[in-house]
Amino acid sequence: MLKTRIITATVLALFVGNMLFFAAPVWWQLLLAVVVFGMGYEWSGFVKEDRLMAKIAWGGAVMIAVVSLAFSGWFESLFLFWTLLSTLAMISLVLLYQKNEGGLLVTHKLVLFALAVLVLTAFFYSMMTVQLNFTPQIILLCLFVVWAVDTGAYFSGKKFGKRKLAYFVSPGKTWEGVYGGAILSYVVALIGLLWVAPDISISIYALAALLSLVGVLSVFGDLFESLLKRQVAMKDSSQILPGHGGLLDRMDSLLLAMPLFALILKAVSV
Repeated sequence: MLKTRIITATVLALFVGNMLFFAAPVWWQLLLAVVVFGMGYEWSGFVKEDRLMAKIAWGGAVMIAVVSLAFSGWFESLFLFWTLLSTLAMISLVLLYQKNEGGLLVTHKLVLFALAVLVLTAFFYSMMTVQLNFTPQIILLCLFVVWAVDTGAYFSGKKFGKRKLAYFVSPGKTWEGVYGGAILSYVVALIGLLWVAPDISISIYALAALLSLVGVLSVFGDLFESLLKRQVAMKDSSQILPGHGGLLDRMDSLLLAMPLFALILKAVSV
């Protein structure tokens, strides 16, 4: 299993790295559209859909809706509101699910489809606009900040974890893990910003703190996907990535983090 995970991660890293550094924007956007299709396909599992054509229809419908919205002339002016709504929806649903002690919360197909379009449009547009307006190094830094939270939380939680963060959503996560993830993400953000040296209107230390804060909030993206899976007793969103599960499993934290990263980077750029 470990060997499979390493091979898959290496292939993905090389492919995405080449797309980021060498591909024209249109190819990056095409890749994002394919990824959104895949996540829409997996999202159908949250309504217990197991028919292949129905799952493909879900993927196609979600992708068409997301791409149409993201490329519409008015979406740029709506991006701030859309991102805040998407972030609030994910955080609120996690808190409600925890408060209800794991009771069923989101099961209606239309509601789940609307959530998919809301969350994935914010993700698609942010990944597209950051690639168009900033260097590949900035995108990688954002990814590393989120991964640092996951890594720090894992080791800190394993060593010191006692107080459960959201037991009914994800029993393994602890507050001590979050603290460890926050510390490591700030260190990674600061080192990365010192290396990239972007032209910004605030201090590098302040921007590192903002990026780290978003990294910590990204835990809610992970928890959001966990509650959707837990409602239907699903372990992985799919098996499309050998050793890693599905696209949603690997990018759940980014669904919340990338739109916020995009807003912050745009606000502080000179």
